[in-house]
Amino acid sequence: MNNKKFSHVNNMTLYMHKVFRIIKCENVNCVKRKKILNIPAGNGLLSEKLNAFGFQVKSADINKEKTYFINANLEEKLPFPNESFDYTICLEGLEHIISPSQTIAEIIRVTKMGGSIIISIPNIQNIFSRLCFLFSGELYQFKAKKNFRILKQGDPPLDRLHISPLTYYQLLYLFKQNGCEIEVVEGDKYKRKALFPIYGIIITINYILSLLGRNNNLDIYKFSFSKKLLLSRSLILKFIKITPNSN
Repeated sequence: MNNKKFSHVNNMTLYMHKVFRIIKCENVNCVKRKKILNIPAGNGLLSEKLNAFGFQVKSADINKEKTYFINANLEEKLPFPNESFDYTICLEGLEHIISPSQTIAEIIRVTKMGGSIIISIPNIQNIFSRLCFLFSGELYQFKAKKNFRILKQGDPPLDRLHISPLTYYQLLYLFKQNGCEIEVVEGDKYKRKALFPIYGIIITINYILSLLGRNNNLDIYKFSFSKKLLLSRSLILKFIKITPNSN
């Protein structure tokens, strides 16, 4: 079992850099008017970079990595009014909680109409993860022996680690259900490049099998065989809030 209280990284990762560039490029002329919530804030480095660029950033987490962090738990109602932020960022957080659907509703609630929600998650649909599941029955980054923690009633809030694997399709559904539309799909670094020849064979087989069960009413297959989905370690998704949710 993993004994670390929190599993956040200690440096600016590639997915953090990509999220920064997405927000920066969208707000070249109106930075100071934009309010951003970063939860979980992790090491605080992305928040600090956004602040330095001129955004108004609130950083929230259950850890006490930085003194300016607001104490907020993704498994509870967030301590912010409805429609408080132009951007809500949730990087590598949804997989750490028991009920991601409730958390998604909450981060949408605190986002303004027309505002953006940017998330990243471990990409369990990449080819390497599929191979892990084929041979071990466990998804990459979701190994039972080290990637979850049991919390008892009354325990202080701690990182549960990786307990909720989510697919691209699940996230599309959950965000659409709460009044959002997908706008940007990105990936970070490619995983296990040495296995690319094997990946090519698997992709071809998967594509042929998908043709047999394709539902033409769904607009998800155009992404199913993209490099971003099949090769990236993490997925970065940006949604726009277009209708109020029910919370």
